[in-house]
Amino acid sequence: MSTSQAVIISSVLETLTRLYSDVSYELAPAIYSGLFVGGCTVVGGLIGGRFGLLIGGSIGSGLSSYFGRKIVTLRQMIQELSTTQLQTLFALLSEAIISIVVTVLNRRVDNNSHLANLLEMFGGNSVVRSRVLQILTDFFISIHGDRLNSMAA
Repeated sequence: MSTSQAVIISSVLETLTRLYSDVSYELAPAIYSGLFVGGCTVVGGLIGGRFGLLIGGSIGSGLSSYFGRKIVTLRQMIQELSTTQLQTLFALLSEAIISIVVTVLNRRVDNNSHLANLLEMFGGNSVVRSRVLQILTDFFISIHGDRLNSMAA
């Protein structure tokens, strides 16, 4: 990644996290969590009979919930993306913002504007904000699947 790309990504990341600091996501555990609970229950049952089932299931559930769901901020989600994914996300956001500005706000905007500039100018608009949040959520769901829940305020 070139220095100019790094600067652009950094400026977009800073603008997004400043404007959407209240956005976070919850990542649910994968199927491994259920297998872990089941395994603990079976081992407990083999070792301790009926009471072992209860204790093994309780220990497995407790550990699964402790290590299971985690809350991830928007900044963390974006930082985990590859360069290709970032470019795709930034293109989607730019196109959506330009479309809203032209059609809804009836304003002209340069199609070559950087995403950071577009966010600075129009990111506070409620229509732009809701569309940006929808794009971000849809994009992250396409990567993480059903494991992702949006926790936007």
